[in-house]
Amino acid sequence: MGEGSETPVISWFDEPIRKSVNSVFSGLNSAVEALDLFNRYRDSHFKMLWEAVGKVKVLGMASPMQLSDFYFPAQVSSDIKRRLYQEEWLQPSGPQASSKTQRLRAVDGTAYVEKSDRLVVLGGPGAGKTTFLKHLALSYSKKEIFESTKLVSSKLPFYVSLPDFSKFEGDLFDFICAPLVKREDPHAKAFITRAVRKGLVAILLDSLDEVPLSTRNQVTAKIRELAATYPEAKIVVSCRTADYTDVLSAFDEVELVRLSADAVKKIVKSWFANDRKAAEELVQLIQADSGLAGLTETPLLLSLLCIQFKHDLQLPRRRVEVYKRCVETLLRDWDTSRGFRRSTAYESLSDDHKERLFEHVAGTSLHSDQAYVIPKKKLCELTSSYIRKLGLESEDAEGVISEIERHHGIIEQHAMEAFCFSHASIHDYFAARYALHQRKDMEWVKTRLEAESWAGVIEFICGLHPNPEPIFDLMAQKAGLASLRNFPAVERRAKLLYLIYRCLAVGPILEPEKAAEISDHIANSIVAFTAVLAEAKVYPMCALNGQGVRHPYFFTGVRRPTLQSTLLPFRRLTNEILMSPIQRYAKTALGRADKIAEKGLGNLSELSAYMNLVVPLAKADPVAVMERLEIARSMSSGQWLNQIIDESLSVIRQ
Repeated sequence: MGEGSETPVISWFDEPIRKSVNSVFSGLNSAVEALDLFNRYRDSHFKMLWEAVGKVKVLGMASPMQLSDFYFPAQVSSDIKRRLYQEEWLQPSGPQASSKTQRLRAVDGTAYVEKSDRLVVLGGPGAGKTTFLKHLALSYSKKEIFESTKLVSSKLPFYVSLPDFSKFEGDLFDFICAPLVKREDPHAKAFITRAVRKGLVAILLDSLDEVPLSTRNQVTAKIRELAATYPEAKIVVSCRTADYTDVLSAFDEVELVRLSADAVKKIVKSWFANDRKAAEELVQLIQADSGLAGLTETPLLLSLLCIQFKHDLQLPRRRVEVYKRCVETLLRDWDTSRGFRRSTAYESLSDDHKERLFEHVAGTSLHSDQAYVIPKKKLCELTSSYIRKLGLESEDAEGVISEIERHHGIIEQHAMEAFCFSHASIHDYFAARYALHQRKDMEWVKTRLEAESWAGVIEFICGLHPNPEPIFDLMAQKAGLASLRNFPAVERRAKLLYLIYRCLAVGPILEPEKAAEISDHIANSIVAFTAVLAEAKVYPMCALNGQGVRHPYFFTGVRRPTLQSTLLPFRRLTNEILMSPIQRYAKTALGRADKIAEKGLGNLSELSAYMNLVVPLAKADPVAVMERLEIARSMSSGQWLNQIIDESLSVIRQ
């Protein structure tokens, strides 16, 4: 429903509200007169409310969007991570329990609001706190939105920006009443007062963390006063988790849970409601890149990716540009875009110095092991060793960490005794910057090349390096498949080949000749991989389906138990080629496939190499791929091949 549409709320308010109209206006002569005045005040209030909360303009957006068009139901948890020990909210996973997964108990946010009359909603920067409160206001004022939530009891909503209120001399209730009194008449305050006392009102108090520190205690005291004076009112407050220190003891507390994969998918589709193809393309890009998928768990950074993709219909080729933009957003632009600047107790700690501090923490904490969780004591030691160079005292370390968390959220408290970067891929990004500044890049690559957990760092090193040619040469040397016959060894080389393509896809600075050489190496390695399997009488083909690349295969020899694990990294490689097309590589691979076709596709080995070179290029050059699939059809009479070709052609044409 468009903003300004006047839904007759009285028609869908529940029966207790219907019966309360006369009691709210008990001094009037008739029920008709009471209802007329109720409707007038209500409609006037809703017009102002919808103007304030109906649209959202995220950083970098050309024009605002209707909030209801892209909102996804928020999930919340009463388990506040920073107040728990790590073991309390993590559980072992996997066969050896070598990693851990979250087990926070999450519920629908509106369901929690329904059962709690005093609630504080916590979350990090860009976690969606303001969006959640604004959507609550819309839900309470528009029937079709209300019915899509877990809310049951109808309320008259009042949305309040606490930073705006902090400049007001009077009490909070007067501030809530002031707009309607100004628009209508002094009697509007009596209308609101009686509605509050009848338990018909929800007061939504947003952004306690943005209230200046000089007045925050007074604002918190006035919230307590409002809650004590009007116990019948539902009151919801939002605040950054790290800023919530002056606790409202009578309030329940929940923390917004990061977006699920389903939520990300729904939000992206809403962003691109008129371009289904673009939405599906972006969803596939996010699903194919674990680093990007981690970023999109935060609504702010997901919106940033949507804005970039909507503008160019692709994400920046240089992956480091995406992360640079995300860091700038968290560090500088998010608050600035809303005309807000947080005061600091450490003037010598500039934004540039903070970035260098992040590099120092990320790089040194990963130096001996890939540990994304940093014990609090260790983080204080690392911070202390850096800030002393800026003229700060070692004792300031804990205060610096606290301020960074409150202002930017790039480093956040992970549990009672530990901290971490807000996203693992941001940790990798800063660790790579540290390696380059400390000239440790080649050392790290040499010693950690086959450690899959270090792949993200190595990719960023290649993307940031002014001359990554020696790194690519080393990886190509280590990934050679010549003379290999053992499947586990082939599997390890296939993993390195996947890493090489990923490093090429991040947009490194390479001479054209070197980029062509690396592309040749990848294409030739794909041919070599299929040749190794062919010697074992295994022939993996390549086909497209709705989820990406799959590998139906044929075998005439003895099936080895390690075959599936060997094919897995190869499937990851071909899916990466599909989802992250590189035009230079596509040209090379098509040329290599054409040379194979010139000699004929009469045996399964040649056919396997041809299909694995061609099919993953469907997004890079769909016309050329369809042409070459028809060539394969014409050179082979196998019905099974025609089925694979038809399946792939159908996906490309869609």
